Amino acid sequence: MNEEKNSTFSIASLNTLGIPFLSPYPVDRYIALCQAFERLRVDIINLQEVHTYNLFHLLKKNLPSYPYVAYERALPGPQGGLVTLSRHPLEKVQFTPFTYPKQMKHALLYASKLIHKKGALVAKIQGKALLICNTHLIPNRQGNWSRENKLYQAHEKQLEELSNLIAQAAQNYVVVSGDFNIPKSSDLYTHFLDISHAKDIFAADDTPTFHAEFLPSGKKAQRIDYIFLYPEVATISIHASSLLFQNKVTLRNGKTAYLSDHIGLMAEFELFPGSLDLVQ
Repeated sequence: MNEEKNSTFSIASLNTLGIPFLSPYPVDRYIALCQAFERLRVDIINLQEVHTYNLFHLLKKNLPSYPYVAYERALPGPQGGLVTLSRHPLEKVQFTPFTYPKQMKHALLYASKLIHKKGALVAKIQGKALLICNTHLIPNRQGNWSRENKLYQAHEKQLEELSNLIAQAAQNYVVVSGDFNIPKSSDLYTHFLDISHAKDIFAADDTPTFHAEFLPSGKKAQRIDYIFLYPEVATISIHASSLLFQNKVTLRNGKTAYLSDHIGLMAEFELFPGSLDLVQ
């Protein structure tokens, strides 16, 4: 009788600030990011806002330790800007788009929808009961996540769609990470925990994951990036968690800059597959 042994995995997640024409020093930042990830040697990297194939190919070229790449093709880059890189073989890759807000009918916003469609990218670690979900939800540039805000219902809908996607992962653990664009202090965060029954690895950490200097004057930085584990059971052991890329670095062009407007997350956890059947 073959029983799957306990498995330890590490994952990093980062919104890479890869928006065409709006990203400072994209090539130099991406090369520096790749060098940093090669030094970290985590098992899995979930990246958001990889919106062009130029940036995508930079990742593939400069991350030789991550030969397995999950994404879905679109124009002008990976669908939803979502790319997952892994040191382990991947299978069953699928991108699921989220419902787009009905309020956004302006022509420029519609074009943005086509280019930067939000959704979730799911890939399975080959031979393991582990699904990797990489996600990016719509932004709320007003910084107001109250129920009165016009985007509240749209965010709520996308979180419910993500929760339903997670619930379909029968007989598998799921790691969900990405840019949720909602703060821990909001009702939306509590709502997602309630409906998904997922565990927030950084639940005890209120450190913002967005650099304040990228915000308009007077706006407060929040934690809007997360790593969740599903199901929320004792058969998952979290070994370590930490923040990444908090400080500016010197790029190869001589400029000093943050590697992204976001701060990255990293976590290491252990799965106990023999106990998974008991909690399904």
